[in-house]
Amino acid sequence: MFRYLKSYADVSQIKWADVIDKLDTDVRLGQWGYGGPDKDGALPTFIAEGNYIPDKWVELTDKVYDEYGMNAMHSYISFTESSSTLGRHADGMNVLIVQAIGLTSYMFDDGSFITLRPGDAVYIPKGIYHNPHPHGPRLSLSFSEVNDDGDV
Repeated sequence: MFRYLKSYADVSQIKWADVIDKLDTDVRLGQWGYGGPDKDGALPTFIAEGNYIPDKWVELTDKVYDEYGMNAMHSYISFTESSSTLGRHADGMNVLIVQAIGLTSYMFDDGSFITLRPGDAVYIPKGIYHNPHPHGPRLSLSFSEVNDDGDV
C-alpha cells in the first residue's frame, strides 16, 4: 500500500514563477500534455513532462533521484479546485509524489485517503489505484523511473 512521507521542507523555495518557466519550456519543446476529461469547461491539469528542471528544483530532484533510484519527473499543475485530472488510475511503475504548492488529496480503492501539503510526499507502488483531487492551484511533482526503452 502507499506510504506517507513528510520530509521535503525544501519545496518552500519553489514559486509560481518557476512553475510557469517549467510549463513554458516544456510547451515550447512539445513535452507536455493535460490530464482528465473536461469537467463542465474546467481547466485541465497540465502535465509538464520534459527534462528541463528549474534551478530551484534541482536540489530536491537530485535528492529524490538518489534516495529512491528514480530518474524521471512529471509536474502536475492545476489552477483551480475543479481542474480535471487523470481521475482514478494505477501507474505501471512506482511513483513518489511530492507536493510543492497547494493541497492535493489522493483517494485509494481501500477507502483510505491522504491530503498532501507542501513538503509532504506519498510513495505509491505500481498497480495501486488512486484518484487525485486538487484543492485549488497546485504543483505536484511525480517522480518515477524511465526504463531502457524511454518509457515511464
